[in-house]
Amino acid sequence: MGHITEYEQQSACAEVQGRCLVSAWTNGRKSMNFKEIRKQYRLLRCGILTCLAGLAVSTGSPLSAQTVTGYILDEMPDYDWYRGCFGTATGNFFGFWDRHGMPDFYTGPVNSGLAPLLDDPALLMRKFWASDLHDRDYWVLYETSANDPYFSNGWEEHEPDCIGDFIGLNQKKWTDLNGECAGNIDGYSFVYWDADGDARMNYSPPNGITDIQSGLRNFVHHCGYEADVMTQYTDFNPNSAPGKGFTYTDVMHEIHNGRPVMVFLQQFNTFSRPIGTMPNANPLIHGINIFGYELLDWGDGLTEAFVFVRTSWASGMERLAWDSGSWLAGLPARGVIAMHPHPKITHMNVADEAITLDWEGPSSKLVNLLSGKTNVVSRYVVEHSSTMVPGSFSTVAGPTTSRQATIPLQGAAVGFYRVSLLEESAP
Repeated sequence: MGHITEYEQQSACAEVQGRCLVSAWTNGRKSMNFKEIRKQYRLLRCGILTCLAGLAVSTGSPLSAQTVTGYILDEMPDYDWYRGCFGTATGNFFGFWDRHGMPDFYTGPVNSGLAPLLDDPALLMRKFWASDLHDRDYWVLYETSANDPYFSNGWEEHEPDCIGDFIGLNQKKWTDLNGECAGNIDGYSFVYWDADGDARMNYSPPNGITDIQSGLRNFVHHCGYEADVMTQYTDFNPNSAPGKGFTYTDVMHEIHNGRPVMVFLQQFNTFSRPIGTMPNANPLIHGINIFGYELLDWGDGLTEAFVFVRTSWASGMERLAWDSGSWLAGLPARGVIAMHPHPKITHMNVADEAITLDWEGPSSKLVNLLSGKTNVVSRYVVEHSSTMVPGSFSTVAGPTTSRQATIPLQGAAVGFYRVSLLEESAP
């Protein structure tokens, strides 16, 4: 979607099914630091309790005790819209990983090569997802149906050098994107979903087409890493078969493993629209990142599920209900894009009958919004085997949140070591 330029701070209380909830808040055009987040969160809880108290007085009946659980990932960037919502969303996404253990994602001039939390004054960070060559070859005007400049001018495309190049952003190259639309018009990108709501892991579209999922993997590889990338409809998408789709439990699992989740907003059954000379251009979409959640338990089996998101409009932290209603810009959540980065051993040293391994990989921090405590949730083990036979590796170090381990040399003349990232369970 286009760049929304202004938000108003708001807080509202409304009765829903005999209960009260507090609406999402926005905080103008800047991100909140942790103290501000804690203050807003406490005000939110206060609003909930105030509503409950008022309801109890008005009805004359007591309400059962409620439980509030809230977590966010620390240091999630919040850049403003530029050259497409998924350009910005992927910029925030990889900016997060650049700050959390995988420093080769962003190596540009801003902030000495460490992805900043906010736009830099010169707006150079935007080249992370839309470089000068990207603009030269692909960009004309937001939502134009015109051909890409490289095609119109007959010049050769540049080699991919930014995130947008890899995910097909703004590239009007394809006449058939999974039978849904042609594209991508300027400002847009596409995902090849499984039509029944099953998860698609490491999928690549046919005929050399690039979508967001395949593009993310290729960009990760381009930066010297590897990752598994998954796409899936949300469980409340009416096109998901019963029992399928990405669930709120899946959201909690990803957050407790230190991984933000991108969300693809689109009307569930609107797959194209006429624009200019194109009868079936990309439909309206928007891209955001989930980086936290809040679960309210009112007792008697009644719960309310929310997620904390970066909107791709530099609007701070916003709180949205996990349901089939409108999330932002009048669009529901069609599906999600999740990524599981792999650790990469960067250095090995043998000395004094010991081997020291260094690696890069996720080093995410999870903030408990109730207690204020922050914990590193990315934990590793080092495993050893004298052969490469599957199932023969055994743990020799860890679990550890460090990305270095020193292990006594094993007895075999030949040995193999690997670093594995553990999966944590949500509480």
